[in-house]
Amino acid sequence: MRRLRPAALVVAGVIPIDLMAQERKMAYDLREVLGRSEAKVVARDHSIRTWHERWRTDTRGRWTARLIGNPSVWAGREHGEVDYYLTQFLMGHGCFTSYLYRMGKVGDLSCVFGDSDLDDAHHTFFLCDRWVPERESLEQEIGRITPENIVEIMLSQRDYWDQVATFAKIQLFGGAICDQVLELQTFKDS
Repeated sequence: MRRLRPAALVVAGVIPIDLMAQERKMAYDLREVLGRSEAKVVARDHSIRTWHERWRTDTRGRWTARLIGNPSVWAGREHGEVDYYLTQFLMGHGCFTSYLYRMGKVGDLSCVFGDSDLDDAHHTFFLCDRWVPERESLEQEIGRITPENIVEIMLSQRDYWDQVATFAKIQLFGGAICDQVLELQTFKDS
């Protein structure tokens, strides 16, 4: 049986099922002593603390953890839908040559725009020369973005969330970049 990756659960804002089961059992066990409502609060707090600790110490999903340091704040956000493009950005999967290389789809890791030997989500969103005008325009609206602050900025205002989501969509529009990456890599390899 395959387990969901911790990063996928964090991006989806879902506590792992084993922690949810433990939470229910704990709430049930404590209900006589604390009362039903308080038992649920104590059990949820325990689940959240355990989830945070797992997320902090897990070796997988480190790009996502760099962006989303606190999974419960992310899960409890008041606005913002995670679409296809934001998922690629947050997970580091999709049309990045580093990911496509790991999947055996391309022969090297370099940026198709030629400014880096490694194209990953960090490079594309924060460093790639191709996206400087769009990135500067975004930063004029929402402030300087880094992997460490972009989620905090997104969560601070709905408009900021929408602007970052639009930036992601522009960069990864409809898979066209993926097609371009695969086409260029095929050309390089021949």
